[in-house]
Amino acid sequence: MKTIKNFFTGVLLTMVAIFIIESVYNWKESKTAFMQAYHNGRNSDYNTEKK
Repeated sequence: MKTIKNFFTGVLLTMVAIFIIESVYNWKESKTAFMQAYHNGRNSDYNTEKK
């Protein structure tokens, strides 16, 4: 019974670690995309259509 509990604890900790690593990686990607969109929004020439 104790080995099963240790196994599930190890699996749970591994899943949490993978989740945290992926969250940090995705946050870095989404941050760059957000900053690019933010700068494009601040640039009025980017938003206005050329007529």
